[in-house]
Amino acid sequence: MNLYIIALLETLIQENLSIFSLLNFVKSAVYLCDIQKLSIKLQSLADFYYDFLVKIDFLPKNSFQEFRFGEFDLNNRNIDLTVQHVLDKINVSDVPLQEAIPIHTHYMDEENIHFAAGLVRFERRQFGYFMLVDLKIAKSAIQNVPHNSHYVIELIKSYDPNQKQSLRELVSSKGLNYNQFQKDCKLCFGDTFYSFSLKLRMMESVADIVFTTMTLKEIAFKNKFLDYGNMYKTFVRYGINPTQIPRLGNL
Repeated sequence: MNLYIIALLETLIQENLSIFSLLNFVKSAVYLCDIQKLSIKLQSLADFYYDFLVKIDFLPKNSFQEFRFGEFDLNNRNIDLTVQHVLDKINVSDVPLQEAIPIHTHYMDEENIHFAAGLVRFERRQFGYFMLVDLKIAKSAIQNVPHNSHYVIELIKSYDPNQKQSLRELVSSKGLNYNQFQKDCKLCFGDTFYSFSLKLRMMESVADIVFTTMTLKEIAFKNKFLDYGNMYKTFVRYGINPTQIPRLGNL
């Protein structure tokens, strides 16, 4: 795992949390003050994503995830450390009351980097509820991006799996050595170019499955799989049944 993968994870957390906070059932739960029901849904989603990211090797198997739900009082200085780091990100004077506020941050202790994300609801200026996921990754598992492999990141961002030109032809057209390119991919992604590109499409597909009302066939087409059968087999190969992925956009 390296800093490029870390950046991808942070973007994934930020984008998904923002979308989650705008879902109809979330707005309804916030309006009805059904905070516990909302926390159960968020924890279930976090558990699914953790399992998914471990299975596709985006998270180290020795990473650890905790869920925290409860009340906070800013006048009480004995707040849990993770909750404190999250609350420190909020400008209390500007915060809207009785709304679900998506929030994420990261911090480090002696051994781990923590990615803390979730929802906070202020009932009053100094009091409210939190529901937070604390993802811990050992610092020892994180490496720098090799200085000579940044070009593969740029290439994977622009790569279209449906283009007629083969990857070897594409690499050669840019004046690059194909064998060296694959070695740099392995250093940067911990995977082959094709495999890593496929995992990125799986991540996009999962977000569509979870947060939209599109059919699985539409999602397969949108994310450039040959067809739904091809997408299904791809997920099953990693131990994931796409029909069992939570569909929160339908709630």
